[in-house]
Amino acid sequence: MMLSANNDSEWSWRELIDKLKFVSTPIKSPLTKIYDGAVAHLAVELFQNIMMYMEDLPSKKRSSQIAYNVVKTGMNNESLNDELFCQLFKQITNNKSSKQNSLRKGWELIHICCNFIVPSPTLEPYILKYLTSIAQDNSKEFSKV
Repeated sequence: MMLSANNDSEWSWRELIDKLKFVSTPIKSPLTKIYDGAVAHLAVELFQNIMMYMEDLPSKKRSSQIAYNVVKTGMNNESLNDELFCQLFKQITNNKSSKQNSLRKGWELIHICCNFIVPSPTLEPYILKYLTSIAQDNSKEFSKV
């Protein structure tokens, strides 16, 4: 898993950190290096589904249908699994959503995805470290999830 700058140049640490924080608008390109244009398009759609599930984008679909779409996309496109986890953690990191349930719904979707989707061996230790650090920090709202 590699995070990708749009023009293949390297990002500064500040730019990289900003890439991994909550945004209130859909992304225009994947967070990770994806060379296949169709898969990159799926990654952008995946982010929109995450935002809809978290109620940060309007949707007429039920949240169960949106969660199903997210999981199905990950299960049918294993190359998107790291992208999916990066997007999920992006949206719960420094979440400044105006929607009251956004952060809770983000954690809920992470829980759902962890039951069906496996990150790459490269990303997995970072996910475990992140989750452990949240669990050990009682000041975090969802430290007991």
